[in-house]
Amino acid sequence: MVHAEKVRLSSDGVRSGVPRTNEWRGDDDIYDPWLRISRKQLKIEVVNLVTLYASDNKQAIKIINKGGLNHINRMFFDTFTIKQPEALQELYNTIVKNCTDKVLILFYQVYAHRMADLKNLDLCKEYLIKSIKLAARMPHHSWDKWVVSGYFFLARYSIDQSEKEKYCINCLLKPRTLQFSPHLKLWKIFRAAAWLVVNSEGPEAKRAIKRFNDLKFHGYQELIDDVPVHNWDIKGFINDKRKCLKLFSRGPDRLNGNP
Repeated sequence: MVHAEKVRLSSDGVRSGVPRTNEWRGDDDIYDPWLRISRKQLKIEVVNLVTLYASDNKQAIKIINKGGLNHINRMFFDTFTIKQPEALQELYNTIVKNCTDKVLILFYQVYAHRMADLKNLDLCKEYLIKSIKLAARMPHHSWDKWVVSGYFFLARYSIDQSEKEKYCINCLLKPRTLQFSPHLKLWKIFRAAAWLVVNSEGPEAKRAIKRFNDLKFHGYQELIDDVPVHNWDIKGFINDKRKCLKLFSRGPDRLNGNP
């Protein structure tokens, strides 16, 4: 695939070349999305945290705050948000009262998705916006990954076309940078741009599409233990309205979906 970026992962889920320090790095100034421990160890840590939270949530909160926006906390929140509403409310009250902004950036977005599952789109929108505001205040622009993510899902969950347009534009124009991981550039930034190509002719939409084009991003190739397993090729899509339209002709399915 011409001009594709390459993402190299090991079979245990850790990106090749990432220092294997630890997954408790909540004080980092720069947001780094890559896993530091194996997937097997990650599951063990999550089970341990869930067990600890049930017996001593004060100690669990210390560990959660130490982890910040890491994969252990992400899976911990995912585990809790599929429980009964009363358990979710108890968790919400505890996290909001006791956790750092770095934890809340993640928690608010996880909570928002749960509200979407429950068809409470007003609360979903409220908490995505809360997360975006916290991420945008972080000193380093790497945290704007969560600005992109928040606006992308605001667009996805919006029924009103004018709102969807606004949020797709914000997804591309509001972050301080769009130089994120190939995964984020493909599954969120590109899809927001492709939706605008199909649905909007306004000047802000054109400016947003240009910002995507300026990335000169044509997709990526994923390798596991140096063996290619996926090729995601989007070269030429943004200059072809028909190709972009096909992305949204079916339900969410890898590159397909709305937005």
